[in-house]
Amino acid sequence: MKLTVLILLVSNGLASAESAHLLEKGDHKIGLFQPLQWGYSENIELSTHPISMFTMPNFSLKIKYEKYGITSRHRFVYPTPLMRIFQKKGMFGLITPVADVGEVPHIFVFQNELFKSISLDK
Repeated sequence: MKLTVLILLVSNGLASAESAHLLEKGDHKIGLFQPLQWGYSENIELSTHPISMFTMPNFSLKIKYEKYGITSRHRFVYPTPLMRIFQKKGMFGLITPVADVGEVPHIFVFQNELFKSISLDK
C-alpha cells in the first residue's frame, strides 16, 4: 500500500511536467527531482535542473501556440563535463581513459517535442 501511494505521488509530479499546459506568468515550481520551472509569459515557460547545472548544463523552453492548440518544448543539454568526471582509471571509472577511446568529445544534445493535452473534466 505504501509503495502504491509513493508511486502515485511520484508519477503525478512527472506527469505535470510532461503536459502541454504552461505555468502562469510569474509563477514558478521546483521539486527535489523535478526541474525548476518558471512561467516567463503567457505563452513561454523556461526550465532547468538546478542541481545538475554544474556538471551537466541544461535548459528547456516551452512555447504554447494558441492558434493550433499545441505546445512545443525545446531542450538543450551539454553532458560533456559529467562524462569527463566519469572517465578515469580504476574504481568508479565508468568510461575508460585508454588511448584508443581518448578524451570524451564535446557532446551537444538538442531535443524537440510537440504536446497536445486534452482535459477530461469538460
